[in-house]
Amino acid sequence: MDFARGFGGFIPFPALARAHGAPPVAGVLRREPADFRVDEELGFEPEGSGPHHWLLVRKTGCTTPYAARLLAARYALPVREVGFAGLKDRHAETTQWFTVPARAPGHDPGSGEIAAGVRIVRAVRGRRKLRRGVHAGNRFAITIRDVEGDRKAFADRVGRVARAGVPSYFGAQRFGRDAGNVAAAAGMLRGDARPPGRLARGLYLSAGRSLLFNQVLHRRVGAGTWNTYVPGDAVVIAGRRRALAPGASPREGGLAEEWVAALRAHPTGPLWGRGARGGVAAQALAFEAAALAGCEGWQAGLEAAGLAADRRALRVVPSNLEWNKSAADGGLVVRFSLSRGAYATAVLRELVGDRAGA
Repeated sequence: MDFARGFGGFIPFPALARAHGAPPVAGVLRREPADFRVDEELGFEPEGSGPHHWLLVRKTGCTTPYAARLLAARYALPVREVGFAGLKDRHAETTQWFTVPARAPGHDPGSGEIAAGVRIVRAVRGRRKLRRGVHAGNRFAITIRDVEGDRKAFADRVGRVARAGVPSYFGAQRFGRDAGNVAAAAGMLRGDARPPGRLARGLYLSAGRSLLFNQVLHRRVGAGTWNTYVPGDAVVIAGRRRALAPGASPREGGLAEEWVAALRAHPTGPLWGRGARGGVAAQALAFEAAALAGCEGWQAGLEAAGLAADRRALRVVPSNLEWNKSAADGGLVVRFSLSRGAYATAVLRELVGDRAGA
């Protein structure tokens, strides 16, 4: 997909390089929304008192913005006053927290269904509005149906992924249906079209950044360096958000390359914006420049949009990864947790081939 000079680099999700080789089994994913279960893990509890209602919402087959609009209508609020921590999959059964301001003193929102497939399952008071990215992560339970292949090799692959992690690609949903957000982002950054609103603009900018990140990670997987330290890498310590400067060592002692080898830190790739070239040095900088050749339009457009450069871990290690047979049809159920921002589909593509092509 090339929209004009400098806007290349998009690799469809199924074509991205795998770190552990072809999956040993294949099956059907997301035959129904309940096959893809996502539970948000805040990492903290609401205070129990304060000027906001914290609402734990279970939704099936709908997007997070759709649920936010329903809540805004229910409480007669502008949708901008509805808070949530992250966007969850549409084709899934998910639980996540929302907040709304408590306008009427003593008003109890209660629980129950507010629309088909959207139900409040818990309500509690809190002191602040929920902001994007404050949750710790998500817990997944994913059913794979009509499984074919070597199940012993699958068990071995699960163990390998649990020990070594996977490339932390942005998933296909980041780029919209049929990668429509990529085309829209290119048009917006070239100045050919205007986004229909602030939310769409944010989605398009995210698609552009994610495209460049995936391009770099794809090349590092191909080079066998997605999970190793390259001289000049900026690394991020597991569980933290800010990357160390190139060549810096963790304040706890030891070398960055030692931490990466021990899974205590991860090499990073670019979330493009102003100052992006300052994120890495030496060999790592040269590698990223080569990987992003032909993407100059994306880079210039993201900088002109005012985004500040950031870094993202190239590797994610799922925690509590386990599997068992599905009681219903002999398929497989895979369970694991991921830190915020990581995609379950990045884990699944190393474990299972998708026979439906979803």
